Amino acid sequence: PPALGHGQGLIRLLQFSGNLASESRQKHQLSWWNELIREYFTPRAVMRFTLWKDNLRSEAKPFEITVPILPRFLLVTTQSGVKSMTLTLDGARERLFANGHAVVECVAAVWTYKYNNGYTVALRGPLTVHVVVTAVTPNPPRGDAGPSSPLGPGGGGLSNGVVAGAGAGAGGAPAGQAFLLKFDDFQFDASFHDKYIALESIMGPRSIESPRLMPPPMSMMQGNSQGGPSGGQRVSDACYLAILEFRAF
Repeated sequence: PPALGHGQGLIRLLQFSGNLASESRQKHQLSWWNELIREYFTPRAVMRFTLWKDNLRSEAKPFEITVPILPRFLLVTTQSGVKSMTLTLDGARERLFANGHAVVECVAAVWTYKYNNGYTVALRGPLTVHVVVTAVTPNPPRGDAGPSSPLGPGGGGLSNGVVAGAGAGAGGAPAGQAFLLKFDDFQFDASFHDKYIALESIMGPRSIESPRLMPPPMSMMQGNSQGGPSGGQRVSDACYLAILEFRAF
């Protein structure tokens, strides 16, 4: 099997995040999630979540989701108003665990949920993913119906996670054998969370056109009865000029 531990597992994890981030209408179909989980998870894999009721860590709610129910779990999440999810893996590291088995660890991962109503919820905590090499028979190219790799061909030596074998005699693999990187264990502990709301959801879409200037007051175009502006008029004119400068800025 091809070697792991040099970033291949991390790239595969980013490909999975790219599929979660898509806003395709097909994500409301169970078949889309079935294909995604079949491509990225082994049949015995388990996704473990730990969610805290609040940032005070007073009450935890753990989840252990097996592959048979994972597609429906993600489908229900989408149907509840989540339009996209993304994984941010700043400082992630990959290490070799065994032959054909690597571990990707990130102590400060962020799992971001974006909702249709404008809210964004960011879960923060450690992430640990076990990535294993599985032998597969390459399928013919798929159409647009199923999930695809956001990195595309050549993304770090991966094309949809498929790594070509080294040829006959390499680790006992036959010539032309292909391998697929899959997750065997996926654990994320959300220690903290942040919640935001988009400004457009409160105030509506913002205009990008230049601000229109108001016509100058009459006091700037004509003086008082003595032929010049009074003290009060000079103060009003100065305030008006300040407003114009602020609008132009």
